[in-house]
Amino acid sequence: MDERVQIALGRNTPDWRLQNACSPCTYELTGEPKLKYRMLYTADGNESLRRIYRHEPEVKNPDEDAEMEDTAPKPAKSSESTDTRQVGKGTYLTRAQVDCWAAEMLASFCPERNEDHDGNPCAGRWKNMKADLTAKMWGMFEETGLFLALCRHGFVLILADMVRSGELWVFCFYFAAHHADGLFISSKYPFAIVAKMLDVFGEDLALGYDIGCRFETTLKNSPLSEDVQRKNHRCLVGAFHGHAHNRLCQSQFLATYVEGLGIEDLEGCERFFAKSNALAASTRHASVFHRRQAIYEYATYHGKFETYQNLSKHRTLSNI
Repeated sequence: MDERVQIALGRNTPDWRLQNACSPCTYELTGEPKLKYRMLYTADGNESLRRIYRHEPEVKNPDEDAEMEDTAPKPAKSSESTDTRQVGKGTYLTRAQVDCWAAEMLASFCPERNEDHDGNPCAGRWKNMKADLTAKMWGMFEETGLFLALCRHGFVLILADMVRSGELWVFCFYFAAHHADGLFISSKYPFAIVAKMLDVFGEDLALGYDIGCRFETTLKNSPLSEDVQRKNHRCLVGAFHGHAHNRLCQSQFLATYVEGLGIEDLEGCERFFAKSNALAASTRHASVFHRRQAIYEYATYHGKFETYQNLSKHRTLSNI
């Protein structure tokens, strides 16, 4: 029904909802002073909204090497009913849009370089956050969480399901004759979101991300490098997460010290997740469609009845 209403109103173009998600962020007035950052947004992942992968019983090969038991098992054949219904068009990224930024696709673009001399004060930090010992545990989930982007006011801009790997940072090594010559880190979820934001909104965007310092270096050495530099895209670190970064990094990337941000803390995702975690019980054993439906409907409710009302001060009857 909602989709039919949007079609009748002429609001059914692919990016209409994203382009009109937040009035203060997306509507520019005639003669409005130009800001240093035309739009501030924040992105992060959360692993509460996982979904159990229902599959047929695994048949083990008795001749299989015992050492293979320590590795993550290959996913068994799914026993779930096929459901082709879609929800959240214009908000939810498809798996194809996300997977085009997977490590396998980016490997051909990885430059041979030494990140110890890239000028990033946190170059040696933020290594792989998933231990091998947890591989089997993650194998029981199909969707391992949610990755999203919010504008500075708290409206949901983009949603993406984290599948299997979670918010896993993958390392691509290039080896010279005797030693590793360089290191390149990629994560497909923030890549997909930045690519979408640059395509829809263009120039002068600033992203708040808990490892924004590290991700900015990654962006500048990725296929998005030309767009990022030409459109003046900046990655920053939120005020809360900045305490885990060293002082030199804070002086360059922490929202508190960056000119043009005012009192913005770029921590909207944490506040959103604090409430959306209540969905975990209902989505853990849901179908693919019903899990997405629950998340999308909550995001819509959050925007209409909580975020929108906080954009301005309301008069009460006693004040009129």
